[in-house]
Amino acid sequence: MQAVTHSAFFAFGTIAFVSQLFAEQDINKILAIQQAQLQGFASNPWLDCGIITDFVNCELPRYPATHYEYAVAYNTTEPVPVLCSKWNYGYRIANKQPYLVDSDAPDKNPKLGGSMWYLDTLAADDAKAGGCPAGQWRQRYWYITNKDPEGSLLTYASNGCYSKDLKIYCKIRR
Repeated sequence: MQAVTHSAFFAFGTIAFVSQLFAEQDINKILAIQQAQLQGFASNPWLDCGIITDFVNCELPRYPATHYEYAVAYNTTEPVPVLCSKWNYGYRIANKQPYLVDSDAPDKNPKLGGSMWYLDTLAADDAKAGGCPAGQWRQRYWYITNKDPEGSLLTYASNGCYSKDLKIYCKIRR
């Protein structure tokens, strides 16, 4: 794809950001998506937008949550939409739609759930409580249970402190 001038970037009018915030390759990615949408393609492709440690206050600064949705491809072959949420302490990223977990033996009651990552929470294994080193996300698996009438989630296993380069994908919100 050819390099794009900053004025051409604003000509599309879909994203109103200051062009100096974006590297030229980022502008080209955004333009490619916009051009595909303008040409009537049904798909809105996922872009490789960063890694988990790029999150600041629950969003990727170059791809703000007001304009983009996020996804990860963790234990899946395709990006799965995630939500980053804040509570009293820290941040949590979790898949929006459950998928099969704890399913090594599918005939032994696999569960619907997913993966979550958290940072700066009061969880015993998080940095704030003396677990993971500061700035590292912690990964855990979760699943839906019906142990109470309202339903609830349980966490059950972890891959530990997550300093790995978990890719974060994003696409333009429609």
